[in-house]
Amino acid sequence: MLASVSFDWSVVPWDSPDFHEKYRLFGHNAPVVTAAFLPNGRFLATGGDDFLALIWDMTAIRAGADPASIARFAHQRKISHLSISADSAMLAIASWDGGLQIWSLDTMTPITKFRRHIGPVQATQFAENGAQIISAGRDGHIRRWNLKEKHYVQSLVENGWDINVMHVNRNLSFIAFGGAQGAMRIISLDDREIAVTLTGDPDPVLAIKYHPNSQKLAFGTASGRIVIADRVHSAVISDFKATNRPVWGLAFLSHTASLVFAGLDD
Repeated sequence: MLASVSFDWSVVPWDSPDFHEKYRLFGHNAPVVTAAFLPNGRFLATGGDDFLALIWDMTAIRAGADPASIARFAHQRKISHLSISADSAMLAIASWDGGLQIWSLDTMTPITKFRRHIGPVQATQFAENGAQIISAGRDGHIRRWNLKEKHYVQSLVENGWDINVMHVNRNLSFIAFGGAQGAMRIISLDDREIAVTLTGDPDPVLAIKYHPNSQKLAFGTASGRIVIADRVHSAVISDFKATNRPVWGLAFLSHTASLVFAGLDD
């Protein structure tokens, strides 16, 4: 199943590969910009420009019950990105209020909030089995936090430009990110050498997706370009114009023969 979020305020879970519109979920009061399924499939979390993150019960929805949100978490500014811990226990919310909020999905209560970025936090991801949390911001930094001890550790990347999207693998051996100036980079954290640097397009990078089995990374840009890189061989394997408008979201299906993208072309 995939979930698409939209400027029309709706969230649509889709069955793949036939892309049948299974439901249409309404609960946000502004454009919805991010979504994440729990690994165990129980909940879908969504976040939007209405400063809210909503939790949807996928078990109830699959059973045909009323598709209403069962919890909502409010921030002071718009939500930019959501991530879920591998054990489905925690939700991380990145927001334009400059904070990174961690919530318990067992009790639906806050665990802690981190502040170090200057300006909006654009992306976040759990690492090292939930012991660490990584965040990227408009200040150009990718920062590392110790979640167990609840303190800031270090800046892993200082890009100099806004970092819009990011992927970090769970054992923190590499980070891939896309910036506002069009940079697409894959950095090894073992030796801090840049393994892949992709340039040639000044348009902002708006989407990123990693396929762990094949170790392929896909980037989407504001000009509709999609670049797919092979992390193992540090090489670009595909670079094409997918649409004339921005690519907002990417997803690999279970096999790498199919890449789904969504954008401003509706």
